[in-house]
Amino acid sequence: MAAAKPPRIVALTWDAAGALVVLTGRGKDTTCLVVREGKTTDALPAVRDAAFVLALPGNRVLTLSPKGKALLAGPRQHRESATGFAVESAVLCGATAWTGGVGCSLARLDEGSGEWVRDEGLRRALAKDLDDEEENSVFLLLEGPRGLIAAVDSGDDGAHLCEHNGERWVRRGRAETIALAHDPEDGTLIASGSDRVIRVGTSEVVAELEYASGLAWLDGALFVATGGRVARLEHGVPAIVITPVPGTEPRQPFAAGKRLAFACGSNAFVISNRGERVACWLGEDPHDVAALTARANQLAEKALKGKSPTRFKLTNKKLRRFPEPLLELEGLTALELSMNELEALPEAFGRLRQLETLDLRHNHLTALPDSIGQLTKLRSLDLHLNTISTLPGSFSALKDLERLDLGMNTSLQTLDVRGARPLREVPPSLRGLEKLKRLVLAMNELSSLPPWFAELTALEDLDLSSNRFEVFPDVLLALPNLRRLSIGYQPWTSGVTPLHRKDDKHHAPRGLEKVCRLTGLVELAIDRLALTALPDKLAALEQLEVLHAGFNDFTSLPPGLLELPKLKTLTLDYVPLDAATKKAIARRFPPS
Repeated sequence: MAAAKPPRIVALTWDAAGALVVLTGRGKDTTCLVVREGKTTDALPAVRDAAFVLALPGNRVLTLSPKGKALLAGPRQHRESATGFAVESAVLCGATAWTGGVGCSLARLDEGSGEWVRDEGLRRALAKDLDDEEENSVFLLLEGPRGLIAAVDSGDDGAHLCEHNGERWVRRGRAETIALAHDPEDGTLIASGSDRVIRVGTSEVVAELEYASGLAWLDGALFVATGGRVARLEHGVPAIVITPVPGTEPRQPFAAGKRLAFACGSNAFVISNRGERVACWLGEDPHDVAALTARANQLAEKALKGKSPTRFKLTNKKLRRFPEPLLELEGLTALELSMNELEALPEAFGRLRQLETLDLRHNHLTALPDSIGQLTKLRSLDLHLNTISTLPGSFSALKDLERLDLGMNTSLQTLDVRGARPLREVPPSLRGLEKLKRLVLAMNELSSLPPWFAELTALEDLDLSSNRFEVFPDVLLALPNLRRLSIGYQPWTSGVTPLHRKDDKHHAPRGLEKVCRLTGLVELAIDRLALTALPDKLAALEQLEVLHAGFNDFTSLPPGLLELPKLKTLTLDYVPLDAATKKAIARRFPPS
């Protein structure tokens, strides 16, 4: 007999007493389950085809269907009603249930009559901005620090964000919006769009993510649902904490009303967009190192199954100790141990002499063993987001290294290791890496590059963004093969911060115009520099294919830039361009 198919999970919420309320099923089988202490205590009726669930005071549960039908169910009452419009969002604000939907409509549930009361305040606030030829709709609602926050699709790529402040609706500007959350620390609004998460009002980029369809705060960290995964943002970098179980990998991003990243207590939840499972991340941090070590070894042995592979991957397993069985695989050419909790590598690590690719990003490494220098075939090393404080002297022996990522190592120093602080100087251990092609030194506190940096003659791709360069480093002009350069967002005011804050100041390094002498560049990023004008001779970069210059203050483009024959991508997000420049860009890059 085939196993029973698990119920389709539609939505989750919590009631005032801390019980988990789960909306399940389809059609006439739609049911609302109330779970306390891991046990189902009630099975309440729900409106047919319900897509939204709200837990009201008095142990009552409100379910709504996209067609606007509603059912309020409780211990002694079951009351049906209708909102009067197609529902796209629902939220409990204070003790009042609100719904939003097609026609820029809002309605609240009147507790006395049990009927829905239409509210036209939002439509009046946006009267001048709505496109009558489009289907304007309230597609997101959020309980904010001062009341209800609504996201209104006005028929283009953005959304109006409005706040209900007492009896008055206050517009919060436009943002490309898929999900909303407000920062409990300062009350600012966080919005996710198709490719980034921003802080509304300042347009600061919190993280670069595609289709972040759910946002939630938990213990001071921002959790983001993207695709079928949930990530916790650390220093603006996503650390995946939930991945789909086999068979639930979404084929496309979540649609409105079909996604959720929800946090409560120490836990975060996400619903698969196939609606068959709920994934949960428990925030408790295990401290049993011996048990974790044994588990790491078991995982490694299970994965190996007596084989001797050349490539091995063991990611996102909360490993704190390096799995010793891997040291027997001396034929390994690629090893990925990213997104774990490794604190050190064994000195015997140098036995893996055939390694060409090593991925150790997002761990807790504070140092590398001296035996790392024995990996003379290593071509790619990713140490992004660790706590490396120094590099061993043997590092310069890695002559074949082509790609090195040291970004977000907020304790990395060169000469002084007495205190933890971001990288202030480029480690001398990098000197002599004659084959190095890609180097990421982003998100540190570099203010200059050493003269010997010119010896890295193979360097093609260099990321110096989010540092403290007051002056453009002239040594870059001596790199004959440099093709991609990122030097945006300079400097950070207080080192690396968990999220970009609105008081972070940034400006362009003096002498930035010298970048126009790097005529071999095919990609250049000079975004977030408060530029009032782009370098006048950018048109000299005849090989340029990609230019990122968003989040600046210029209003026009330098002569000849739009005539560059190879220019394919020009990103100018949040730049106050004048009308003539916008028209010229539209001619050069016609809308598809």
